[in-house]
Amino acid sequence: MKLFLTATLAVLAMSGCQYDPYASEFAEIEPAAESVVGVYVPDPRTKKLIAETGGYVKTDSAVQLMADGTVVFQSIPDWWNTSFGRPKGGFDSGEGTWKVSKMQRWWGVALLFDSTAAFSSMESPGGLDTGIMLVGNEPPYKLHFTVGDPDSGAAMQFERAAGPKQLDGAPSP
Repeated sequence: MKLFLTATLAVLAMSGCQYDPYASEFAEIEPAAESVVGVYVPDPRTKKLIAETGGYVKTDSAVQLMADGTVVFQSIPDWWNTSFGRPKGGFDSGEGTWKVSKMQRWWGVALLFDSTAAFSSMESPGGLDTGIMLVGNEPPYKLHFTVGDPDSGAAMQFERAAGPKQLDGAPSP
């Protein structure tokens, strides 16, 4: 009986633990801002997730982090920023600012959008101050968008696009 009680308490304790299955991949070494600059597009796993699990129509999603601190979102599936990661079927686009930032014990990209008028994920237009994690401890990094509860393991990862690229409508670097 004592063994059963101990085992039951251990299971209950573990089930209450929160764990993001990607946490071991997040950057633990501060990257130089210039090593993060670039255009990022969904990796193959994310493209499949967006279409099959999210049910989104195919589009050219991308994030551009510019050397002057400008960030441009182009058609990012809205579920990264909705309640419980529920896909609304729309996309977030817009321009804001970014900087490398410490997030708990990891490094990520702090994002600030003064306007979210072109964000499907937002109930009403306004500003957004948020962040996304960096994956890897050396370039090329990936951008990690958690979808809903981090414990669920649902996430989009964007990898650096090959070759020089600039998003349409982005200010010149």
